[in-house]
Amino acid sequence: MNDLASIQQFFSSSGIAVAGASRDKNKFGHQVYKDLKSKGLKLYPVNPNGGEICGDKVYESVEALPDGVDSLLVITRPDATKEIVENSIKKGINNIWVQQESDNNEVKELLSASKGLNYIINRCIYMYAQPVEGFHKFHRFLCKITGSYAQ
Repeated sequence: MNDLASIQQFFSSSGIAVAGASRDKNKFGHQVYKDLKSKGLKLYPVNPNGGEICGDKVYESVEALPDGVDSLLVITRPDATKEIVENSIKKGINNIWVQQESDNNEVKELLSASKGLNYIINRCIYMYAQPVEGFHKFHRFLCKITGSYAQ
């Protein structure tokens, strides 16, 4: 499903939950959340520790998200990803992006077996979240030249 239409559908949603968002400013989950928020995306951080990230209330689980959130970005350890994806499918979230390094074979099988699900797997969200900046802009350019950028 890693085509450009699937990616555009993911970003066109009314709200994106970010499972693995972190309050720890040194963690990837915090940096991704902060960067995507700065791009103007409506985000809902998900972390079992709760609290607040970048001024936003953190939801302790996917099940606790408000209705209407229809996209989920997963940036967790692979061993935590499957349960998060299963719970998001049960909740009716039909656009799921599993960040590279967050997946495993079980997650891939679950996503491919789920009917009517738009999913992106093993892609870096920084390559597609507009505007693409810095190193990721250069990396995207190289991927387009080599043919590995989503078509």
